[in-house]
Amino acid sequence: MKIYFDQNVWQHLCQNYPVNNFKKDISSKNIEIYFSTGNIYEFGRLFLNKRNKEMIKKLFTYLWELAEISKFIKELKYLVLDDLEYARSGGKTLPFLSDINTASAKQEIYKISQGNYEEGKKFIKERENDIKKDVPDFINKVKTVNPPVRKNIKYEDFRENWDMRRKILNLSQYRNNARNLSDALLFDQPQKYPFINTLINAQLYISFAVLAWKAKPNTYTSDFRHLICANSAGNFVTMDQKLISIGQKVCPYIQILGWEDFDKIING
Repeated sequence: MKIYFDQNVWQHLCQNYPVNNFKKDISSKNIEIYFSTGNIYEFGRLFLNKRNKEMIKKLFTYLWELAEISKFIKELKYLVLDDLEYARSGGKTLPFLSDINTASAKQEIYKISQGNYEEGKKFIKERENDIKKDVPDFINKVKTVNPPVRKNIKYEDFRENWDMRRKILNLSQYRNNARNLSDALLFDQPQKYPFINTLINAQLYISFAVLAWKAKPNTYTSDFRHLICANSAGNFVTMDQKLISIGQKVCPYIQILGWEDFDKIING
């Protein structure tokens, strides 16, 4: 069984599940952990709070202990780009980092676990600045390109509407990569290209809130990034009950489990 953990699960494990016990339990159940560089980045954001040094060291020590038995996958944007390239030229999206990049990611985890924070702190600050610069005014764009919607519309109506899906894609940073790829190719079998389609589904969920509820959503595409990456494993574990409910609509291509369900699998 291949598993991708939400960030809150990693925090729960670190605080409540001794790493040697966890390694033994997942090994006995033949469970493979898929780990994203996005996980590293999010934990690294703790650098921005000076009071978090002990927590950072504890988290990265836990991750280091599991690094040798984890599969490291690419960042979200590269998974999406690979999906589009797969649609264009055939083949199959391989989510894993190269051997060199996997070794580099493990080395960063090790250095931080040993208290070498400065390089990581610099990287996270630069990454935060880039994100602030690159975030588009997505909500206003959605309102601009779409007419008002009827009151009884459902999210599923949005999700299954190919015109809406193309509009979302054309608003995204991937529009040039998707040029000349037909709607039928991308959307008829969405599970074949799960990264790009889950990303579109997530943005459609936000659009649904903006257009149907006429309200600023309290969920953003970034809140779904781990769910999108979880397509690499086929199973996603989260402690966020709201995400479990929404996630089954946004990403119907994988199994979504709460912590209690996963705990029964490894300890039942």
